[in-house]
Amino acid sequence: ESVVVDESADLVTVKTLASGDANPLEGDVVTFQIEVTNNGGAQATNVSLTDLLPAGLTATAGNGAISQGTYSSNTGLFNIGTLNVGETATLTLEGTVDAGQGGNTIVNITTAAAGDQPDPTTAGDDLDEAVVVDADADLVTVKTLASGNATPDAGDVVTFQIEVTNNGTAQATNVSLVDLLPFGLTATGGNGAVTQGTYNSVTGLFDIGTLDVGETATLTLEGTVNVGQAGEPITNVTTAATGDQPDPTTAGDDLEESVTPIVIADLGIAKSIAGEPILTDIGNYVVTYQVVIENTGNVDLANLSFLEDLAAQFGAPFVDAGNLTLTVPPSNSGSSITVDSAGFNGSSSIELIDGSSSSILAAGDSFTIEFDVEIDPTQVQAPLENQVEGSGDAVNSSGQPLTDASGAPIVAVDESDSGTDPNSTNAGSPDDQGTSDDPTLFDPPEVPLSSISGTVFQDDNGDGIQNPGEGGIAGVEITLTGTDVYGNPVEVTVLTDANGNYTFDGLVAGTYSISQAQPEGFEDGNVNGSPGSTVGTNLISDISLGFGEAVESTSFAELPIVDELFTELPGDGPINNGASGNPPQLPGFLPGFLSPVGGTISSFLGSPGPIYSGIPINANGAPLSLDSGRAVTGGYSADGISEGTTVGYEEVSCECECDCDCATPVDSGEGCIMEMPVQEIIGEEVIIEGECEACADDVIQEEVIIEDGTIILENGDQCQIVEEVDSSGLFPHCGEKLRGSSFLQRFNNWLSK
Repeated sequence: ESVVVDESADLVTVKTLASGDANPLEGDVVTFQIEVTNNGGAQATNVSLTDLLPAGLTATAGNGAISQGTYSSNTGLFNIGTLNVGETATLTLEGTVDAGQGGNTIVNITTAAAGDQPDPTTAGDDLDEAVVVDADADLVTVKTLASGNATPDAGDVVTFQIEVTNNGTAQATNVSLVDLLPFGLTATGGNGAVTQGTYNSVTGLFDIGTLDVGETATLTLEGTVNVGQAGEPITNVTTAATGDQPDPTTAGDDLEESVTPIVIADLGIAKSIAGEPILTDIGNYVVTYQVVIENTGNVDLANLSFLEDLAAQFGAPFVDAGNLTLTVPPSNSGSSITVDSAGFNGSSSIELIDGSSSSILAAGDSFTIEFDVEIDPTQVQAPLENQVEGSGDAVNSSGQPLTDASGAPIVAVDESDSGTDPNSTNAGSPDDQGTSDDPTLFDPPEVPLSSISGTVFQDDNGDGIQNPGEGGIAGVEITLTGTDVYGNPVEVTVLTDANGNYTFDGLVAGTYSISQAQPEGFEDGNVNGSPGSTVGTNLISDISLGFGEAVESTSFAELPIVDELFTELPGDGPINNGASGNPPQLPGFLPGFLSPVGGTISSFLGSPGPIYSGIPINANGAPLSLDSGRAVTGGYSADGISEGTTVGYEEVSCECECDCDCATPVDSGEGCIMEMPVQEIIGEEVIIEGECEACADDVIQEEVIIEDGTIILENGDQCQIVEEVDSSGLFPHCGEKLRGSSFLQRFNNWLSK
């Protein structure tokens, strides 16, 4: 009997998905298991197959594990060797799904196992397995306010951060979104910063590119809050990130963030005095106030009002206000300010802003105004305090009113602070009291006082000018009366000092008069007043005196009274008697007076007789005559002359050579007496010929009447003759010249041919 040994080896190769998940995620482990079983009737030798870990998977440490034989991961050769009947050899291929495989199918195919023995059938072989990688990329876009403050102020930095995370199961490719820095913010240098990809700040495109599962890309948008945005929400909205892969859900997306800049409605007002106060002619001060107003908040202010109630704050010292001007206008084109120049007066009209025009002051803008105030310093009891009260309604950029949480309008208010900076407390300013609303003070300076001064002097030569040698008259009573510019009556009396000077000082500007009590022993001379004044007898009136003015040009010139005429000549010379009549005798004149004399006309005229047909007559009605019997055909008059009228003498020097042989020469340095023939001439020049041989006891025995003539000596010197003498002699002399037109006129009228 014989048998035939079965030589076939039925090698059955079966691949299975040992990991079980046919739809793994990227990164998941996929395990393929290959089992080779000998189901034949004979031992199989040199059994092998080929299988490689497919693309899309990255081998793990367990890749290539075998139950027997060897495996080359490079070639994929699984060399099993001998496989007995019923035995099984196993190969494990294992890897993680690569990123980017989402949506891809990963197939693992093995060759059928073969050995030396024939394999009668392939029945039962299962040579491939596949997985389809999950393709979903769940891109979650989240925007946050990285700067944290939802109510920033103007100028604050606002930072938005946009994060895109791939929370899906597959890599996301060509991922992008669009986001722009919102209106109301000005980009900083950090705007548009990204962790990957690129950002275009013009289009807002954030091109992320590929985003693996679990990865996050970040975009930063950053800017400072613009002025004028207060109260207006600033919203930043981004689009959701998208890529090539489907995004199964929007859950977790947060695409919008907002900030609302805080509303700060605030005014700053600073008030100061510009320049120095001006003192007017009527004694009031005009003060120029400067007010600087600034919108120190972050919102525009409309419906502005600035009240300056000067009459109420100053009280009695307030006189008037005006000249309101906008000296520095606002610089922002969005501002509009008009002041009420025509209406403002500080009392019945206290609004500085013209209410007939719309007013608005942009945030951060400012303007300056000035106005004048007239103040009566006599009514000021203490420094005058003053403040401006201001207000404005907060509005948005569209001019709409802004309201608070309760819906009430937001209004900025302020009281002025003394100084020039409306945005500070003006520390160190003259009126600083340490607060932000110190009143501005005005303490009127003392008005500059004035004076009137002058001199009372003895006017020896009657020219009204105090010449050298003409001394002042002491002890004269001088009285000043008048009214100062404030309406106060003034009356002051002083006495002249040793030099005849008087002074009225400490005077307030006004209109004054000065009068003198006529000094004894003198009669009125010239009165000299200040420019514009009026002079009279012992009086200077209508003196207009300004503030700080010194009037020094007043004076009273006094003429000495001739109380007694000389009756004796120097030496043994005879007396020159005057004419007879009424008065019975005109006292004689001393030729060559060596010192000034004066007197009252009436004292030596006695009781003048009447003038009848221009001829002087005596008490019996008879015409007057000279001692020689010659009738007086002229007349004299007392016109314009009253008791106390003063005449005087002015020294007139002449020089001549005197060769005197007589015992008593007359030559005291003031002139000389000459012996000469004289002819009767009235008012004409007499030429003297002869030698100078004058002595005190020499006389000329010839009657002559000389009214007011001039003797011209050969050397050109002139001597004035003013005596009327009788036949006992004539003494022409150099020395004193009679001054005072009133006396000469009367003398001339009385004397005649």
